[in-house]
Amino acid sequence: MKRSNLLITGLMGTGKTTLGKLVALKLNRKFVDTDEYLVCKYGSASDILNQTNGDELCTRQKI
Repeated sequence: MKRSNLLITGLMGTGKTTLGKLVALKLNRKFVDTDEYLVCKYGSASDILNQTNGDELCTRQKI
């Protein structure tokens, strides 16, 4: 069976991370927080990337 990714979006503080972790646990899937991913990979938070070259970078990296 093919497995698909689930992307949860929303405003800050609305529970995306909490919901994502719960869903990942329930479905026995890996949870990836994209803010943490961007900080680890590029040393910058996503809001800073979006103010500079974030749109192009995110498209190029397909995250």
